[in-house]
Amino acid sequence: MLIVRMTPETFIQSGIRQDGKVFMNQTTVIWRTVLLSLVLVGISGAQAPSEGYQFPPEGRSVLDASLGKELMRSQCSRVPPQGIEAFWAPSEHAIENMERRLSNYLTKQTSKGEGRVPPPGAYDRQYLGIVVKGIRLIYGNYFPSGRMAARPTDTLVGICDGGPSFWGITFNPQTYRFANLSLSAGW
Repeated sequence: MLIVRMTPETFIQSGIRQDGKVFMNQTTVIWRTVLLSLVLVGISGAQAPSEGYQFPPEGRSVLDASLGKELMRSQCSRVPPQGIEAFWAPSEHAIENMERRLSNYLTKQTSKGEGRVPPPGAYDRQYLGIVVKGIRLIYGNYFPSGRMAARPTDTLVGICDGGPSFWGITFNPQTYRFANLSLSAGW
């Protein structure tokens, strides 16, 4: 913590001369500069962008179930979920529920040192419902925000060897558990 001690003499030593010009002694200039710098640092710190995982609503796409098999085949450098029996379209409510929990889950995995996790940042994503062993899960396909020219609602995003910013995960909307976090190779 920085404590700045100002004395009345510091401010008294500045003023207006008889010819109307403002004057300040060197100490006053230094202290005012220091105070202004501290204020500006405080303001810029308060406006710094939040770090962590962000999932902007405009980056969310729900894929048609008919694209399911193709999506799973397009994940060439990461392991997609195995044993898929069927595909379905998850509701917006279920996806919002998943996204609310996902940032927390990834942050906890990072702090625990639990294997590889994607780097923090903003992600666009595609969602698809899958059925594994009779259980309905939601599969999320994630990639860095702003990398696609258009919102990919009917185009699959499958990047080979894209690195850890391209990843997938499954979510059980009944138990609220995540599984099968898989990052792209190539980094």
